[in-house]
Amino acid sequence: MIDGVMYEMTNGSKTAFWNSKGLMLDIIRRAKEINEKNSSIDENNYLLEKKAFMAELKKFDKDYGKHKKNVHPEINGFIQQAFVPLVNVLESNLEFHKLEKLIEKGAEIPDFRLKALEEKFCQYMEVLFKILANHSPDNNKFKDEYNIQRMLNILKVKGW
Repeated sequence: MIDGVMYEMTNGSKTAFWNSKGLMLDIIRRAKEINEKNSSIDENNYLLEKKAFMAELKKFDKDYGKHKKNVHPEINGFIQQAFVPLVNVLESNLEFHKLEKLIEKGAEIPDFRLKALEEKFCQYMEVLFKILANHSPDNNKFKDEYNIQRMLNILKVKGW
């Protein structure tokens, strides 16, 4: 679930996640065994242990490559949807930056264009604040409604 929206995962994705996680845990377990002081590795079985460890790493690499190819497009679709509010704010901010550069060069910018950009920016920021309020461990921090437009108007005082 991302921001209150339930995304359905295919059974293939769930299986691929489980397999990759299991193989990663096997690698971690073997690395811990190798790192322990009372490890059974000595000069007689070093090459065998190294070979076995390399085989586990290759098995994980092969499985994860398949996992990435088959599952990541599905997951990336979810992630891209989850980041839309943040991307909107960043793109809106970039548009403000572009306008500032045009103004510095002496370009005449109509008021309606600036106002429209400001309204969009405020809408996008309010969406982000709602997401923060829904996912904040301390729900009291973000329980109030934030009026981003009002905040911007207050901060527009000349000389600030």
